[in-house]
Amino acid sequence: MDCFGRCRHSWPRIGKYGKDGKSKAIPGHSLTIAALGVFILWFGWFGFNPGSQLAAATEADAIAISHVFLTTNLAACAGGFFALLVSWMKYGKPSLSLTLNGILAGLVGITAGCDAVSPAGAALIGAICGVVMIFSVDFIDKVLKIDDPVGASSVHGVCGFLGTILTGLFSTSEGLFYGYGFGFLGAQIFGALVVGAWQQAWDSSFSKRLIRFTDFAFRHVSKKKVLIFTNTENRLTTNLVMNGLVISERQLRTTYY
Repeated sequence: MDCFGRCRHSWPRIGKYGKDGKSKAIPGHSLTIAALGVFILWFGWFGFNPGSQLAAATEADAIAISHVFLTTNLAACAGGFFALLVSWMKYGKPSLSLTLNGILAGLVGITAGCDAVSPAGAALIGAICGVVMIFSVDFIDKVLKIDDPVGASSVHGVCGFLGTILTGLFSTSEGLFYGYGFGFLGAQIFGALVVGAWQQAWDSSFSKRLIRFTDFAFRHVSKKKVLIFTNTENRLTTNLVMNGLVISERQLRTTYY
């Protein structure tokens, strides 16, 4: 939610949207490093979710921790797998970046109910979040025209909101699908809405002014010196844009060093 608000109040990256308003992809420089980052996060999530048990002294603690390990991993696997399948069907080829985001979407989605849902429920939550994330990324980018470079609004905002609500459906002790009525589901929806509303209100007041100021300072005070990095056939080249003229790294060394 916080990322969505901050992206909403920031101007898009230079070159992200053309004069016709169409979105242009600005790929990252290394999918290998992106994949490494996701796997580090995935590993760290095993400390975050199971570690929230805050005790490991008894057999009951050990059982609870192992259950959270299982649900967390299942959701991540399901999120990545279904994101890969849907991206393949939607774009005609599998997308590694969306698959990686699908893993994170599953991890985010299961966090709220990692101790409360069954393994099957965890896999379903991960799959739902992995699929919804893809359409959310498209909607935010192409319809709302909000530049979110890594899809964090969809992964953490949309899937976090969705995972909180899905816990009200799949909880084995209080969930609607297990015959416990709408009470717990209603509480989950109410909590998610309140947190989201508070965050957007905060972003619309203080954060908006701070982000606009820093964005203005970068774009207008330093507009004569903007570094642009491109990755062409695995060769990283650096161009310097000065007064609208693109100067290559070689020219830069010759002229300014």
